[in-house]
Amino acid sequence: KDASAIEINTLENLLYVRTHNDVSFILDGGLSIFEHQSSPSPNMPLRMLEYLVGLYDKYCAKNGYNSTQYSRIPLPVPRFVVFSNWEGESDDESVMRLSDMFMRPGMEPDMDLKVRVINVNAGHSNDIMTRCRPLLDYSTFVESVRSHRRSGLELGDAVDRAIEELSGDSPIRRILMGNRTEVKGMIATEYDEKKVSELFYRDGRNVGHKDILKLNSILLKEKRYDDLEKASVNEEYLNQLLKQYGLI
Repeated sequence: KDASAIEINTLENLLYVRTHNDVSFILDGGLSIFEHQSSPSPNMPLRMLEYLVGLYDKYCAKNGYNSTQYSRIPLPVPRFVVFSNWEGESDDESVMRLSDMFMRPGMEPDMDLKVRVINVNAGHSNDIMTRCRPLLDYSTFVESVRSHRRSGLELGDAVDRAIEELSGDSPIRRILMGNRTEVKGMIATEYDEKKVSELFYRDGRNVGHKDILKLNSILLKEKRYDDLEKASVNEEYLNQLLKQYGLI
């Protein structure tokens, strides 16, 4: 295969402002867009549509096309795939559609958008796992972190242990070892945002996602990973941190 035939065209900061979980490329007339999700996102078809519009704008600008021109623009065929590893996902593969979000589901739409959701949790999607070693090892790593957390390890220690348990020839082991701080921060943020959001909504108070992100950013910068985790389950400590940084 000719690797030079792949044109990488990922947009910066469109779907996420903190981490880059998306990648897209053009190959043989197809525009493939991949996402990773660690929690359910029912609005993913809409976000993919927004992403596609941005990529088509970028594609047209690069190739000198204009939507007002007389001749038809040859657009690459879009494909949307989400690799999901949220806990509780049971199906190996499912499909999300933009039409599922429409206010009147019985009305025939003039357009739709389909997103394939592939379960990459340990024990699922064996066909693709056996053909993609990095994805298989990532699945093993995530399950190891979860297992060590269930056994009582702090999040940072669970990540360290899971990295060490990867086999020496793992294609992702060296990457994870060289970026331990970033990996811990990413996982801590995922744990914290989900739990903190649930905590506030359960208490009838919507502090706002921006405040949570701001607190996460501060704690990550100061490498206070244990505080991130503690705040996700302890409301009193969470309020203490928010007050400490002037967020409430």
